[in-house]
Amino acid sequence: MRRRLLLFAAFALFALVTDQAAKWWARTALRGRPPIVLVQDYLQLEYHENSGSAFGLLRNVPGARYILIGVGVGVLVIVGTMVRKVPPGRAQKFGDAAFGLVAGG
Repeated sequence: MRRRLLLFAAFALFALVTDQAAKWWARTALRGRPPIVLVQDYLQLEYHENSGSAFGLLRNVPGARYILIGVGVGVLVIVGTMVRKVPPGRAQKFGDAAFGLVAGG
């Protein structure tokens, strides 16, 4: 079980670090600058901030940050419980890695 939790934690940490690095890059490379065009008239990188959750939900709700933190902690508890319930075998390693990516993201 310890090895499984280590795999889970390693993938969660990888996802968390990668996510934060991408956000740091976007803030430093894109904020206050014109968009970076990757494919003309199709794909460009542009900096925007979202003060709420997905699609701006809870944007004007007092204490929304605490609600979202509570939801996040609840999801982590559920994911941690699911890691323990994956049956042994090959799928277990993929499950632990997948759950780690979900937890880190």
